[in-house]
Amino acid sequence: MDLKAILDYQKIDIKVYKYEKEYASSKELEVANRCKKAFEERKKSLVALGAELDSVINQFSKLEARLKELTDNKVSSFSSEEITDETTLADFEKEFTIYEEEIAALNKDINAVIKKINDINYTNKTLNEEMNAFNKEFQSAAAALKVKEEKIKEAIKPMLKQLKEIKPSIEEKLIKKYEELRKAKRMPAFIPYQPDGNVINCGACGMDITVEVAKKLLQSGDVAECPHCGRVVYRP
Repeated sequence: MDLKAILDYQKIDIKVYKYEKEYASSKELEVANRCKKAFEERKKSLVALGAELDSVINQFSKLEARLKELTDNKVSSFSSEEITDETTLADFEKEFTIYEEEIAALNKDINAVIKKINDINYTNKTLNEEMNAFNKEFQSAAAALKVKEEKIKEAIKPMLKQLKEIKPSIEEKLIKKYEELRKAKRMPAFIPYQPDGNVINCGACGMDITVEVAKKLLQSGDVAECPHCGRVVYRP
């Protein structure tokens, strides 16, 4: 099998692949992705916080309504004319004590809800400040990333042209296998076999593949698949 075309293709494409790896591992991309993730996390937190605030405000409204109801009922039901002796006075005092306890309990709940609302507002403010900071950092990283991207595009432009010219001359099954391995980030995809005495090792993963390929790599151009990493091992 004539492997010259695919090997020439791979030689050029490895350079393109290195540029892609440089971009993927760049500090700018790492910062941009980190900021984007942090921004989205806080955005979700804000949505949850908004739902919680609605719930707490609803609770506050109910407590306020209950407090007004108790107060109005007590005021409308109070009449000094009903206190005619010690017994009615004692009953009134007992009833009023219960009323005061209910009012105190309601006020306690209302104060707790007010504190919760204040806490939510503070958290909301903090999250918004953090989002603004992450967005600012993201914009800076994205701008730097755009510059790097343009430089890489310019650098690989002639390489991509060469690849486009070579590709039609490559056997379909070879380019299909190559692209499959490249997508899986197993580069280089085609590896010359490296015999060490009677042992044949995959030049990429280093595993012993003697049993699997010993009878397949007999002459120049023969190929076999490494059973461990899937790369194509060929005999030069």
